[in-house]
Amino acid sequence: MGTFNPKSVEKTLKVKTQNFITYNLPKFEKLKIGHPQKLPFSIKILLESALRNYDDYQITMNDIETL
Repeated sequence: MGTFNPKSVEKTLKVKTQNFITYNLPKFEKLKIGHPQKLPFSIKILLESALRNYDDYQITMNDIETL
């Protein structure tokens, strides 16, 4: 698959005066990475955490694909 860029699934959530970075899991299907809609809620949380901490060293694309 090559190098994964987590920014490709990032989404900015604006709440009043603050911005928060979230991860658009449905975009995974468009990128042909997986089907997060079918995952249990607890695994989705782990997946988002892995995306947030992805550095291709401690958290790799293999870890994300495994989830």
